Amino acid sequence: MKKKRGFDLAEKRLDVLSKSFFSFLLKQNAGQIVLDLGCGSGWVGIAAAFLHHKVFMYDIEDNFDLSKKVDFLTNEFYTKILFQVKDLTKITANMFPKKVDLVYIGSVLHYFKYKDAKKILKIIRNKLKKGGRIFVSVSGIDTELGVGYKKSCPINNRFFLVSEKNMKRFFITEPVTLYKKREFIDLFENLDFKVIEIKKTAFGNFKAVFEKL
Repeated sequence: MKKKRGFDLAEKRLDVLSKSFFSFLLKQNAGQIVLDLGCGSGWVGIAAAFLHHKVFMYDIEDNFDLSKKVDFLTNEFYTKILFQVKDLTKITANMFPKKVDLVYIGSVLHYFKYKDAKKILKIIRNKLKKGGRIFVSVSGIDTELGVGYKKSCPINNRFFLVSEKNMKRFFITEPVTLYKKREFIDLFENLDFKVIEIKKTAFGNFKAVFEKL
């Protein structure tokens, strides 16, 4: 049975994180180098490309025929987009451009073990320019998703399936790392990022903007 990674509300409407991202992006000069990690349908990255920025998009699968869409947009509108199917737990620094201005990580970071999340973010940090920003969201532990989840386990080892009821309800059939707010902040501050803003949604998830010091 094919594993599922949930239903992302941000794919259907502009959420808190994407609003923050585009509000910031619209104030920047054209030609920003943008990474869109776990890009899903690719709408965030494609919109950024139409705002005259160079976008690199990555996802573990091409479930939305994104390769064909990117080829069409490149040929017809001369957008600057690169899409690659990649497992982010296996990324290397050579996958990314030498310098990156902005990074967008939608609802994907909680699908990694904590140690893998740190590895991914460390690689990104080394590519990100000083003052560059990461726009990122994670699922919170004190949410409906966390009911029946092993909350007492330390974050370094916290990577479990959600309850059977929540698998069916949220379409998530593989292990996740659910975060407390402090754990989420520490993940970035320990890599020399500072918090620009962090918001807790009505569902109890966290949407945040971090800046490289």
